[in-house]
Amino acid sequence: MLKTYIVRLSQEERQTLKDLVSIGKGAAYKIKHANILLNIDVNGQGWTDEEAAAAFSCHRNTVANLRERLVNEGVESALSRKPRKTPPRQPIIDADFSR
Repeated sequence: MLKTYIVRLSQEERQTLKDLVSIGKGAAYKIKHANILLNIDVNGQGWTDEEAAAAFSCHRNTVANLRERLVNEGVESALSRKPRKTPPRQPIIDADFSR
């Protein structure tokens, strides 16, 4: 598969990700995403999406989405989940509620 988003991490970004992985505290998905980003970096291992997906037990689309978010939005966005645009259900009481 052709990689349209090439991951090139700076030394500071690599160190931040390595620190996150080595400390091992935090959300499991953040540690997994940090490991994936470190391994798909062209200055590091340079793995393909399929190799990273097999190594970290996730789908290749997950790796591709991480790659795209890193290139477009930066490391912090790639490590965090996107917030919901709408709440899971509509609020029962609105601002005009009065007793």
